Amino acid sequence: MGEKTNIAWCDHTWNPWRGCDRVSPGCDHCYAERWARRNPAVLGEWGPDAPRPLASQSGLEAPYRWNRAAIRAGTVRTVFLGSMMDFCEDRPDLEQRRDSVWQIIQDCRQLMFLILSKRPENFEKFLPWCNGSDVRIWRNVAIGATMEDQDRLETRRGHLFRQAAGLHFVSMEPLLGPIFLAGEMHPDWVIVGGESGPDARPCELDWIGQIVRDCQAAQVPCFVKQLGAKPVKWFWQGECGEHPDGTPMPTESGLMSYPLEDPKGGDPDQWPEDLRVQEFPVWPNAALELFTEK
Repeated sequence: MGEKTNIAWCDHTWNPWRGCDRVSPGCDHCYAERWARRNPAVLGEWGPDAPRPLASQSGLEAPYRWNRAAIRAGTVRTVFLGSMMDFCEDRPDLEQRRDSVWQIIQDCRQLMFLILSKRPENFEKFLPWCNGSDVRIWRNVAIGATMEDQDRLETRRGHLFRQAAGLHFVSMEPLLGPIFLAGEMHPDWVIVGGESGPDARPCELDWIGQIVRDCQAAQVPCFVKQLGAKPVKWFWQGECGEHPDGTPMPTESGLMSYPLEDPKGGDPDQWPEDLRVQEFPVWPNAALELFTEK
């Protein structure tokens, strides 16, 4: 589980259980749900009443191996929790497994655990430092929320920033509309990407560009993961030049496909230069630093 990952912004993925339920437009074409149909007994099922298969004991304890490797390398490595589930899904049958997860996180101080959720309103219920634990021992936990459009930004960011954490981050993937990061609550890190897969919805490159510029203005590290399977761009009358594939740009205004060879739009060499931004935050050193509330 997660020994190697194709997710460019983390070192490992960790799924103590698998399966989820849709909660917003960003879930409509969920890659994890699509993959899980191949073997739902192992990879999970979707729906509020569907079972949530638990990882094997070796899969559950995989962070101990990664932690030892990080210690030997003298570095902090990142763990995305979880790519096939939502840690903040509120189900009584997951309480015991969630307790085990927190114990492993506390034991593995050389790993930075990135908890990404579409249910940030549940952080207060599931974060141990919201329930009496000393926040200083959880320096190696970053909490994040998926915000695929402006509506989700407005409804979810308050829940995210209300809670203390070693680091706050936002995933704008799949990006389904323009998002403006105006306001005082800026995350420590932003990840952005267009949707991939057979039913991918279009992603305008100007949407990604706006996020990159907003992050630069606020001095927030930004990681552009991919442009998606259907990147599109506005071309204005009178523009000249060529597409990346060598075909001429249109002379009339319009929203046109931006052709890329990579099916997910994941090769930065094929992107417009201003979108080739893949920045990381400075990870807190959990072993040496104490948490300081912002």
